[in-house]
This record gives sequence, structure tokens and C-alpha cells, in this order.
Amino acid sequence: MTCAHRYIQKRGESQWGFGICHSLTQNLLYRKQWDPCNGRPVNKGHEQYGYCQAGTSLDLMDDNNIVLGSPGPYTWRGTVFVNNLGEGIRDDRKWYIGPLDESPVDKYSYLGMAVTSGKFFGNQKSFVAGAPRSQGTGQVVFFRKEKKGITDLTVELMYSGKQIASSFGYSLTALDINHDGYDDLVVGAPFYFSDHEGGAIYVYLSSETGIGTDTVPNYYTGKPESRFGFAIASAGDLNRDDFTDLAVGAPYEGTGVVYIYLGSKTGLNKEPSQIIQASDFPKQVLSRTNLATFGYSISGTLDLDGNGYPDLLIGNYESDTVTLL
Repeated sequence: MTCAHRYIQKRGESQWGFGICHSLTQNLLYRKQWDPCNGRPVNKGHEQYGYCQAGTSLDLMDDNNIVLGSPGPYTWRGTVFVNNLGEGIRDDRKWYIGPLDESPVDKYSYLGMAVTSGKFFGNQKSFVAGAPRSQGTGQVVFFRKEKKGITDLTVELMYSGKQIASSFGYSLTALDINHDGYDDLVVGAPFYFSDHEGGAIYVYLSSETGIGTDTVPNYYTGKPESRFGFAIASAGDLNRDDFTDLAVGAPYEGTGVVYIYLGSKTGLNKEPSQIIQASDFPKQVLSRTNLATFGYSISGTLDLDGNGYPDLLIGNYESDTVTLL
């Protein structure tokens, strides 16, 4: 899938920023468009769905469920939309939506800036959304589907950031770090700061009893002004030890850095196993493009060259390039 969250639909003299997504086949042939805000009330403009920006974030689950983050509805309170890509008879293809009239967050929270999904409470699937401006610190909200036919998602759990303006929930990813069969959650707070730190990630380990309000996260910080945690992604099992590893971007540390942290039985290792700096690339690479903000976005887990090891795709926003390792 690919999204255009700033897509505008014109109606007479009005322009509505609904956002739109498109699904494609494995061969990248166009399949279908997804626009969950189209047709919803816009009489009050941004106080309803006039500036939805659906597709600001996206998660595509292995059971064909899609989760779209939409930070614009109801005066940028934000929400998430859930649907199913499948075309089977039993596939539930209704739009499910997080509550807005009784939302867990206030206006201008930007809920849906980041989304992910996983099994954090036994075998039950949950949809997770970040609201980086909620309560000043940022919050993360867990949603679930109720009985079939009820299209409002139910709030399961919320986590809050520790520091004002740290943007806790700006980035999210789910992965099984300790190989216990339960998904763990990593939350980015890239604007966390102190005299000697810049950006943070929080790692919540799940277990047989599930994740909860008493789950104490481990946290990692980056260098000052680096925006460590601006992008986070599962990197797959890089060293083939049966534990999933994590990639963390710090795009404003120099010209950009990506940190690799290895998973283990006890959780994520405290020190990075690799520190990949844009400035370390061969001169012939840097002569073709001046890599800047290396680590602005990250995608992992796929083995593109078939050598048995997952590869890593890294976005360099200010250079208009991507780097495949």
C-alpha cells in the first residue's frame, strides 16, 4: 500500500484534505483506493472530517487487516481506521474507527501520527496509535475490535510520555524481541531532551499475562539534537540467533545515523551492535548524493537478495534518496 495523506478533494468552492491510500498487487499493479474520510460529515470543516489526512501512517498486518492513522478529525484530535484488504466471503470489509465523541485524547493531540499492531494481550489482536501532542507529553492508545458489526473500536490501554514536548508516540513498532511468542512495543519520543541527551525510545516487553499499566519500560536515549527514535522499525533477525532486532534512526546526528540493537532472551541489548553513519559510506557513494537526514525513515525484515539475511531500507529525506543495505 501507498498513501497520500495530503490528498485534497475539491467540492465546489471547498477543498477537503481527506487523504487517500492505494493498494497494489505483489507486481505493483493498481488494485483499489482507500479513502475512509470520504462521505463523512464536513459541515463544520476541521471540527469534523474536513482535514482528515488519512494515511499519515499505515500498518499492513499479516491477516490482511490495514490500520490507517488519521490525525486530523475533530480539530486534530485524530483517530485510526481499520479495514481488511482481503476479498474472501468471510472477510469483514467495514471501516472500524476509534471513538471521537468520547475520544481518549483532547483536540490537537494528533492521534494516528504513527500506528502499529500486534498481539499484546494473549492471542487478541490490538491496534496501537501514537498521539505525540496529547497531554503535552504525548500518549499511546491501544484499541481492539468488539463484536462483529460494532464499528467503534474500544480503548484497551494508554501509556503516557515522561517529558513535556518529547512527542512520545511520534513513532511506533511492534516486534517479538525476546522470542517468547508475544509482541513487544517500542515507542519513539524523538524530541526528548536533556543537557546530554536527544531523543528516546521506550521498550515495553509483553508476556504470557499481557502488557499492562504496571509494565515498566526500558528506555534508550540518543545524542543531543539527534532526534533519536524519529524512525524505528523491526530489522528482522540480522544475526540469525532467533531473536528479532531493532533499527533506530537518529537523522540529525551529523548527517544521520542508524543504530542496530539486538534482541535477546532478556530483551533488547542495552548497547547497539552496529552504528551506521552516513558519513562512513564510500566516497564514490557520497560523490553521487550528499546523504542528509540518513535514518529519517526505516523499513526492515525483507530479504531482497535471497541470501538468508534481512535487508534494511533507509530514507534520507533532505537528499530525496533511499539507501538499501
